[in-house]
Amino acid sequence: MNWLQRVVSTGLSWAGPEARQVVDKAAQILEQSASALEAGELLRDFSFPLDGPARLSITIRDAPIPPSDSRLEQGVQVTAAAVGVQTYAASVIMADLLVTCPGAFHESLRKGAAPRALSVYELGAGTGVVGIVAAQLLAACAPDPGNTEVVITDYHVDVMGNLEHNLDAHLKLGYPTVSVSARALDWRDCDAIRNGDKSSESVYGVGSGRFETPPLPPPHSVHLILAADVIYDPCHAEWLISAIWYLLAQPDTDPNARAHVMSPVRIGFRLQGLYATLDTAVRQAGPRNGYTLARS
Repeated sequence: MNWLQRVVSTGLSWAGPEARQVVDKAAQILEQSASALEAGELLRDFSFPLDGPARLSITIRDAPIPPSDSRLEQGVQVTAAAVGVQTYAASVIMADLLVTCPGAFHESLRKGAAPRALSVYELGAGTGVVGIVAAQLLAACAPDPGNTEVVITDYHVDVMGNLEHNLDAHLKLGYPTVSVSARALDWRDCDAIRNGDKSSESVYGVGSGRFETPPLPPPHSVHLILAADVIYDPCHAEWLISAIWYLLAQPDTDPNARAHVMSPVRIGFRLQGLYATLDTAVRQAGPRNGYTLARS
């Protein structure tokens, strides 16, 4: 937004007769952006096409990003971690791909696949778009109650509150064949185990933005991991790989276990180049126990 502010403030007097239109457009964008930031709760309706005329539809609440004290580093960090109270494009794109090509995410989701138990986790879920869509999709095709679970995770207290609101609104619709829940999960706990540091403390303590987390789930117990637009700091990629390392089922129990991560390529401002940190973390992790980490 800084460059837009500079355009408006300078007036582009040197740019010729078309400058007025450019300045007016920049001012309009700034006004719209400010209105969006100041807005309160926002309900978003998403509809994804299924086979035939049927559609999978969800309603998601975006909450306002909490204010921070820019003079305090921790205040800025905590607020940055709360960006998940709003919905971003990558989660919608991943949800659409999941509905359109479910078999590409896990072999058991292909048409005609034999029924089986399946554990699905969404990491850094934010508003829960991907996880809620996964729950609805599985509810339509899971024949055996109790054998399929969808766990939608995040950790910031504001994000968890909004996530639980969204999930509760959809649970009222009923998912009789799928167990669906929201769970606080901090990747740093997985990273501490991966690196043998059992005493590692999280950056955010309870009461300063971190939702009180329950004990970690059993290791290597998840068959499908989904994560969309979850890298907002250089260290997030390594923590994410640690979470996948800890959670994902091993080839001897599920040779089709997969983790799918979608990261937008942002080319400007503070988040520029963060997508590349995921590539670096993947290369450094390397193949493990028969798994290949690959960028597509």
